[in-house]
Amino acid sequence: MDYLRAARRRQNSKEGYWILGIDPEAAAHVRLAGFPLSRPATGLVFSDGFGSLVFDYHRYEPADFVRRAAAEGLQPLLAEIRKIEREEDPACLLWPRFKRHDDATAILFRVEP
Repeated sequence: MDYLRAARRRQNSKEGYWILGIDPEAAAHVRLAGFPLSRPATGLVFSDGFGSLVFDYHRYEPADFVRRAAAEGLQPLLAEIRKIEREEDPACLLWPRFKRHDDATAILFRVEP
């Protein structure tokens, strides 16, 4: 929890990092990047809460995570997140976090030729 609290204190500060949120100054710190994309392509944009299956709970590799979302939709992944939070770590001890349920938002998209 100390690590999480220290990381949260660094949010949206010169010494830390910027996240989009209610602080209007965050928009000045947005970075744009381009990359080549072979079409057709499937992608997934998600909040840290939705990405917890990859980055916190280590249930998927990133590419497998996107493939599963494309094959089955977002709802089964959200159900898996909530099951972990509810049944495997309701006290937030295995995977320390500030609250039992984080937001879990995602957009699955496909770019056609």
